[in-house]
Amino acid sequence: MSASAEIRRNSSDDTSELTCKTTSDHTTNATAPAASVSSSEPLSHTDPMKNLPANISRVELDGVSYLKVKEGQGEVLFPAESKVFYNPVQEFNRDLSISILRAFAVEYKKEGKNTEKRRRREAYLRRQQNECDDDNTTSGAAETVNSNDCNGYRSASPPGGDDNNSFGAELRQSPERPEGGLRILEALAASGLRSIRYAKEVPGISDIVANDLSKQAVDCIQRNIEYNNLTHLITASHSDASLLLYMNRDSSLGQQFDVIDVDPYGSPHLFLDGAVQAVAEGGLLLVTCTDMGVLCGNSPDACHAKYGATSLKTRSCHEMALRIVLQSIESHANRYGRFIEPLISFSVDFYIRLAVRVHSSPLQVKQSYTKIGMVYNCVGCDTCTPQVLGRIEVNGSSIRHRLPLGPTVNERCEHCDSRHQVAGPVWLGPLHDRAFLQQLIAQLEEQPPHNGQVLGTERRIRGVVQMLQEELPDVPFYYVHDKICSVVGSIPGKLQRFKSAILNAGYRVSASHCHRASIKTDAPSSVVWDIVRAHEKTMPSKRMRKNTGQPGYNILNKPTVTQVDFTTHPDAIPESQEKSLLRFQINPERFWGPMTRSTSKILGEGQQEKKRKNQGRKYKKQRERR
Repeated sequence: MSASAEIRRNSSDDTSELTCKTTSDHTTNATAPAASVSSSEPLSHTDPMKNLPANISRVELDGVSYLKVKEGQGEVLFPAESKVFYNPVQEFNRDLSISILRAFAVEYKKEGKNTEKRRRREAYLRRQQNECDDDNTTSGAAETVNSNDCNGYRSASPPGGDDNNSFGAELRQSPERPEGGLRILEALAASGLRSIRYAKEVPGISDIVANDLSKQAVDCIQRNIEYNNLTHLITASHSDASLLLYMNRDSSLGQQFDVIDVDPYGSPHLFLDGAVQAVAEGGLLLVTCTDMGVLCGNSPDACHAKYGATSLKTRSCHEMALRIVLQSIESHANRYGRFIEPLISFSVDFYIRLAVRVHSSPLQVKQSYTKIGMVYNCVGCDTCTPQVLGRIEVNGSSIRHRLPLGPTVNERCEHCDSRHQVAGPVWLGPLHDRAFLQQLIAQLEEQPPHNGQVLGTERRIRGVVQMLQEELPDVPFYYVHDKICSVVGSIPGKLQRFKSAILNAGYRVSASHCHRASIKTDAPSSVVWDIVRAHEKTMPSKRMRKNTGQPGYNILNKPTVTQVDFTTHPDAIPESQEKSLLRFQINPERFWGPMTRSTSKILGEGQQEKKRKNQGRKYKKQRERR
């Protein structure tokens, strides 16, 4: 496998080149025969790999030198002469995904939905294997045909493999495959690190398909599977991800996957239609999006083309991004009589990650439009007002679906007299399942931890999950404390003081994991601006009171109706803050982000310096012309 191999248009973030250091070492239980580790000696100063993190070492396997990357209990190998396809930023993504799968596996097994599907799957594989064997006998072909070829993908056979090593035979013969275990597809596997960690760190897995379109990536996956002794659990697949999903959507044959993980570099929109069909009833769909510029309002036209919704550049744009993607997944699922149930949705670093269950129900599909709506955003004070697309009237046993009554706003904002812009449609239902979040918290507090090993980013996971648990589930979008104070030209003051005023007024309030100064509340926007006016009186803004016609001037000249009390409320400080949990991590290194999409070109050592020089080049030229 060559240096920065071409990892395809649908490549995973796992393939990003390594230019950062990880913050902690990781141990592993994996062993590999015929491998000699030579990392006990430090790399020489003339060695180009001398600045690599401590979790990367040199090994020799069958006379070939490799770089070994450890993360959790997984180990992956890369040719020593190449740059490493590994992004330490995504360790949090993989760690939290493992926690999600552990909790989901327990719940899925209790429901017992997997047993009948498993029986259909095994019967189907036996029939397909027999058909493939008959075809080979008739044609006299010398090539070994794997049972996976009949399911839309060809697995990478190890050197010297034979017919008995086929995926179908392993599925029937291996005693290590638990009855009714999870069947997982990693559609964009790259190096296979995520699949390897799933196999080693998540109990109750039956089999994993690690797929990639690049032949070089599939060779790397197969090498890493063998190195970790996981040939009985993981099959490397060389196929187009969309085609593979469509080829495994038949529920009557038990072909569907219990868990599908889609983690591309950029947008996942190409794979959503196939994914909602290929996931089993009640199964789990994990989706990552890294095209945050599109989802956060920089390109509403591109957002509409990819997700069927226009994005909005507002202070709550990261939550807006989550709701756009959830709406897109729901829309795809509805076309096939299915609907989604979000378990957890979060925005961290440079990406968003969602875990949703997919169910089938014509009745629930009809009700989906009551969870979708448009968003009116005031261009002056940034107030967001949702408008659902449908409502349900219940009169005894009669249930009627009605169109909404609206609009929910006037032509001009009632607070600052500015115009509104409209975006959407977006998901207006809950972003998380609070019962599932509680399971995650209980799992993280379990002692001793699973397999006796703590996840590398467990401290951050605890903080993020606790914040998600504290968020108000029925309130879409949030205010940003310094933003709403800056509208009237006032100094923000303490966030706790502002939250106390909302609580003292009889409303609920919480923070959002998307922004450290966020205020999510069920209080009407009129109450929020009453509190802003009361706060401004304690820290007056002479400048804004003179700017006639400005949004802040109009807000300050509105009468205050709410009785505002800034007395400290005991619930103004959330539990996550009281426990000093890691809520908003500071980037540990420079260039902490998605890095560069993997290509067939080897980038020089001055890549980051070149990026720094070119940053803002367009605006520098514009200033020079002036």
